[in-house]
Amino acid sequence: AAPPPPPPPPTPEPENAVSSYYAESGVEERGGAMSKLKGFDASNTWKKGISFLGSKSKEGVSSFSSMSKSVTAGSIKAVTSASHASISAAAAATQAVSSRMSIEPGFEGGGGSPSGSAMGFLSPPKAPVAEHVLTVADFLDPEKPLLQAQACTRICNGLSVKTQLDSLIAVLEESAGFTGGEGCDGPSGDSDWTMSPKVIGMYSEVKEASGELVDTELRPLLQWLAQTLAAALTDKGGMVPEHMNPMRLALKTYVFADDMKVVRGPDWKWGRQDGGGDGEVAVGKITILKDNGWAKVLWTNGHEDSYRVGSEGGLFDLQPFDLVINADDEPLPVAVQAIVEALEIALKLLRERLPDKAFQHCLGVVWSACVDVLETCLHDDMTGNADYITRADAVLKRLHNYMHAGGEGVPEEALERRSAALHATIRASLL
Repeated sequence: AAPPPPPPPPTPEPENAVSSYYAESGVEERGGAMSKLKGFDASNTWKKGISFLGSKSKEGVSSFSSMSKSVTAGSIKAVTSASHASISAAAAATQAVSSRMSIEPGFEGGGGSPSGSAMGFLSPPKAPVAEHVLTVADFLDPEKPLLQAQACTRICNGLSVKTQLDSLIAVLEESAGFTGGEGCDGPSGDSDWTMSPKVIGMYSEVKEASGELVDTELRPLLQWLAQTLAAALTDKGGMVPEHMNPMRLALKTYVFADDMKVVRGPDWKWGRQDGGGDGEVAVGKITILKDNGWAKVLWTNGHEDSYRVGSEGGLFDLQPFDLVINADDEPLPVAVQAIVEALEIALKLLRERLPDKAFQHCLGVVWSACVDVLETCLHDDMTGNADYITRADAVLKRLHNYMHAGGEGVPEEALERRSAALHATIRASLL
């Protein structure tokens, strides 16, 4: 007879009971470190733990107990016997288990299963973090003015130098026999001193210096406008937040009544129950107005059902048929509203502290900078989104009105001339 097969080699004992427990609970061990949970099943974790303790030998249970005590007591020997990676992985696994489990108050030990449903182990899902709703304060900080009063004074002084130089040249041109002095002959040696390189050079230096001064003093405002104009073209900054929807705001104070004619409201989610759609407006009549923010409506197609008129946190499936919102009352997108408020503050300060020509000059600088920003945004946009272009057109028209300042700002012809190329780009893009 053949000799009996040799007995199977003994199963090696785990490095410690904790490692074995985590391994049987679904923790993958790599390189001596338990790296991550794999196939974790919260409903069976308790059973696995009891099964593990019951199936191991007395020595295994003793090892598990002694290990638990040593860790609890903070034994130096237990800590030094394991690698740093293993401890870190075990801590991470424990934290992962703890974050995904919450034991019910009625949990009973020793029975092999918890009281109540296994779903009680799972902690309720965390509520989603609400998306931040932009406000004007996200763009405009009232504590950090974009234009200082001292800046207006420096602008006024710088532009006054150029104005005085213009006046001086005009007076000298009318003086009979004035040749401008030595070195001020005209380019052909004649007496037209105003065309001499020396005079032209001095005049150019003054003009350039005054222009640089204006740009420097207006730079905080111009940089802010560049960033906010770009934001005003996006979906988030260029749209009216839903909580500021004018129809929604009107409905919050509107009093619904029985027999009132209604149409779909801003929160309609019921498909074609009303018989409308594809451009067709369906009209219904409230048959029963309930006290809980619901109303029963009979539609012209014969369908009758209940809809929200303020319930569930202020949602409206319906709105009155004859409720009209004045376009002037519609709120602006938050980025556009911030631009409007910033310009009103800046233009008021400039108007109060600058003479007419200096005021027009500053508005011309702002207008030119804004046109440059919008041109760059449209040039860089690769999406071809019609909404993006439409917002740019709306912002440009609003800026146009501010820069014209009711006739006191940049002349209409100058505004149109500077923005002609941008208008052409917008028109071509919207075709």
